[in-house]
Amino acid sequence: MLTTKNARNKAISRLQRMIIFTVVGLLLVSVASVNPHHGNVYASTTDDINQPAHNARAHIAFDECPTNSEGEAASAYVFRETMNSFPTGPKDDDEWKALWPGTKWANGPDEGRVVVDSQTAYGGSGKSTRILYPKGGQQSKNSGAQWFIDLKGEYEDLYMSYWVRFDEDFDFVLGGKLPGFGGAVSYEDRTHEWSGRLMWREDGKVEFYVHVPKENNFDPGDRFWWNTEGFQATFVPGRWHHIEIRMRLNTPGQYNGLMEGWFDGVKAASYPNFYFRDAPTRSTKIAWVFSSTFFGGSSSPIWQAKKDEHAWFDEFIVSHSRIGYPGPSANACGHNT
Repeated sequence: MLTTKNARNKAISRLQRMIIFTVVGLLLVSVASVNPHHGNVYASTTDDINQPAHNARAHIAFDECPTNSEGEAASAYVFRETMNSFPTGPKDDDEWKALWPGTKWANGPDEGRVVVDSQTAYGGSGKSTRILYPKGGQQSKNSGAQWFIDLKGEYEDLYMSYWVRFDEDFDFVLGGKLPGFGGAVSYEDRTHEWSGRLMWREDGKVEFYVHVPKENNFDPGDRFWWNTEGFQATFVPGRWHHIEIRMRLNTPGQYNGLMEGWFDGVKAASYPNFYFRDAPTRSTKIAWVFSSTFFGGSSSPIWQAKKDEHAWFDEFIVSHSRIGYPGPSANACGHNT
């Protein structure tokens, strides 16, 4: 009887150990499967930003991601504006300049083309800026809006991101401008001024649009499509898209500058060996965000908006390091509830 009882106890003990080992094993597998970088929306090095894991971030649900104001990367911010604290409604030039500290001028608010909108925002809550492109309008005088955002410093290498959404039935016609960086000798001294903006083109295709000092042999006919990584980045009307750009100025007189672009978190453009400035323009730096958006293009009527159009802009960030993609909106079309 003792032998049988001992054997039964040993069998039970072995079964208990097997159960414990199985549970522990499952827990270890579960822990190992968690992405250790899940909470890190931002990359801190150039090598990090080229890793495939960043593209996979596009599949993370919006509500699983930390806000962009959290984490160590926020300490790298030069500038951030969500517009959530802005008073709702249309703005005139003076009101708009007061909302963007350091802005010396604005074009578009006095003409009724700039509205702080509480009905449409990235993520389905908060506020955004709605820009009007009137029917028949083109260029900055009678289409969209422009203003400089003073970065209160002079920089050689910066990242910028923002969200943009076009009307559901937006007609891109031949193209129009979108925000980017700008600079000169300083914000006050506009000698050797340059700008690195974006454009939407036919059917919503994305490209860099660059003006640089005349003396650096830049060919204004060159095109810098967002298609160097195996696909053409293209805006879809009615959906929020995340834009991130990097501009690293060249050593004066050398072809070693860099322009990069990420579309909804996926790298879409890389232009190394770029020439922003000549040796005589050594002090030319990145000094401001050139928030510029309008139809055109040239003064030819073929660039005009065919009907009243709108675009929404949300959360501008400028940073010393990669900002990153916080994931698709739970409300991709962006109408607040």
